[in-house]
Amino acid sequence: MKYLGNSPENLFQRIKKAVRNYESIHGKGSSINIAVGEPDTCPPETVRKIVSKNILKSDNFIHTYWDNRDPGNFCRNFVLQATGLDINKYENIASLVLPGEKAMIGLLPIACGANIEGSDSENSGFVKTSPAYDLVGQWADYLGEDSFAWPLYSSENFALNVKNLPQTGKKPKMIITVKPGNPCPAGASREDWESLIEYCIRYNIRLVNDGAYTSLTHKSHTPLCEVAKNYPELDWIEYFSISKAISACGWRLGAAIGSIDFISELTKIKGNADSGPFGPALVGCEEYFDLPESKIEMQEIQEMYKRRLDIALPIFAQAGFELACPVDAGFFMLFHCPKKLNGEHIANAEEFNTMMIDNYGLVGVPFTGADVNGESEQFIRYSVCSDFEKKENQDRVVSVLEKIKIEY
Repeated sequence: MKYLGNSPENLFQRIKKAVRNYESIHGKGSSINIAVGEPDTCPPETVRKIVSKNILKSDNFIHTYWDNRDPGNFCRNFVLQATGLDINKYENIASLVLPGEKAMIGLLPIACGANIEGSDSENSGFVKTSPAYDLVGQWADYLGEDSFAWPLYSSENFALNVKNLPQTGKKPKMIITVKPGNPCPAGASREDWESLIEYCIRYNIRLVNDGAYTSLTHKSHTPLCEVAKNYPELDWIEYFSISKAISACGWRLGAAIGSIDFISELTKIKGNADSGPFGPALVGCEEYFDLPESKIEMQEIQEMYKRRLDIALPIFAQAGFELACPVDAGFFMLFHCPKKLNGEHIANAEEFNTMMIDNYGLVGVPFTGADVNGESEQFIRYSVCSDFEKKENQDRVVSVLEKIKIEY
């Protein structure tokens, strides 16, 4: 018996299949995988030593269920280092330890009363920015709720333009943004947030930002929390993750901060879905982020990606690739998808990516954006999680790009 039916291959399964096929012909490791959004470095030795010390402690307090508890100041310490905001100074800001972000994003629609009758709100459905990974849309489908895309346009540098919000009759229960993010590495301005916050307050909409890449800001970005703290009437949450901040994806640890009511309801849902993070990592990271070294080491990680981008971007520009937006943060480069590859017309970004893998082993991730003049914007995303400071890695990419001719 099946309730969910047979699902077709998803995008990443298709990409992996194409890579396996290429390497079966050209040899294992012959592909150039610059699609991955996972750091290729390890957490700083300082934090590894602190966590190791806690693993070895014979203290049940550290090794038991942590549920929704914070050992004291993990959220405060981490968010302070990531954003400069000390949440302990604001009585209207609450916090919650997260065991990673992905599953916790899925809980947000439930915390907003998805399909619960008798809710105080007359709002319905959820709005998410596009292009993006559509986790909220997938969860809305599971829950039988509607979700709507908020188109962000490359011509506007993917700015949060309230005028482009979908008009679907009822206002949504929640709007979720990803700034600065994946796949669009453009940041947000204070003015962006202020106009969006005023809209949300006017229509009783909850606002969420996935701020996982905040600590990797290279240029300009204002975190939601920096503005939302001044609006006590706003119901909001911002997520932060140590995965990218200190190259600790497998540790599954982050923080949510926001308004008291929203955090309280997310905490309630999380308490019935999760037993908390790995204690030694949580306790160790609380100590680590209270050290001045943590800020220095986080900055060193950000600077490493900036150096890699400064090398990679000119390489792709020389081959004719056109950036879709500035790289304000993170380790992704988002390009407009070419219309032609070696004289052959390209239908969409996924076809371009498949052709690049099949013929050259160069792996990216395709994205479809908003409609412009009757056609969806098409993008191809590459990352610098591969070390572009190594000449052999540069040479491998250059050798492929020298073989192709792209046209827009």
